[in-house]
Amino acid sequence: MNSLPVRCGLAFAALLAVVGAYHAGYSRAALEGEAEKTRIVGQWHKQAAASAQAYIARVKEVQAEREKEAARAERLNAELADARRKIDVQTASVEKEIPDVLQKEGGAFNGLGADSLRLYKRALGY
Repeated sequence: MNSLPVRCGLAFAALLAVVGAYHAGYSRAALEGEAEKTRIVGQWHKQAAASAQAYIARVKEVQAEREKEAARAERLNAELADARRKIDVQTASVEKEIPDVLQKEGGAFNGLGADSLRLYKRALGY
């Protein structure tokens, strides 16, 4: 059985076995790699979706906060405008009374008289 055709046949069979084993191992590794890649891509998609949802939730929170602060600013602006109108009315009232008070106190008086002091205190809210 040491004939050359038998040895060549055995060598060829061994070569086919090695090539078959290599191909089987390569195919198995390729399938495992593809499965791992699919798993990793799936995880990435889940994380990306979770991040997107968290981002959207935060954007909604910030938007609600901004709307709340805008409403507060609008309310405060209205209150400030109302306070300024009241001050303008009070200022106009006091300014109207100044000539009358000065006339009552007389031209010779050069300080705060009783009427001037009353007007001064009322203007300051005392």
